[in-house]
Amino acid sequence: MNLRFTIDELRRRKEAAFQWLNATQFLGALNDNLFKGFVTMYLIALIPQWKGFLLGGATILFAIPFLCFTAYAGFLADRFPKNRVTVALKYAELAVMALGIPLFLLGSPWPVFALLFLMSLQSALFSPTKYGIV
Repeated sequence: MNLRFTIDELRRRKEAAFQWLNATQFLGALNDNLFKGFVTMYLIALIPQWKGFLLGGATILFAIPFLCFTAYAGFLADRFPKNRVTVALKYAELAVMALGIPLFLLGSPWPVFALLFLMSLQSALFSPTKYGIV
């Protein structure tokens, strides 16, 4: 009787943890895509004559960290506990977003491009950990 309660409790905790992981994954993907769209529209409003360059440049800049840093991210996911990596990278995401406020107020396109790269880097580093947990 007591063993059954323990197994049921463990099963419930596992399902709850998986739901939080799904929520984290969904909100992270939503944040990435909304942020990329916001940065792109902001830069087009700042420099309308560079519309084509900005759309393509933002897309390429967003993809580069996934191509260059995924292997290192896999190393991090295997070397360190996944819960620590997940929490650290979520704090990094908050830091990048907080850094975005003053950079958007500057009105210069290059710091905003750098911010987009940092956001994409955070996502690239988070991906192997996220999938390793599943």
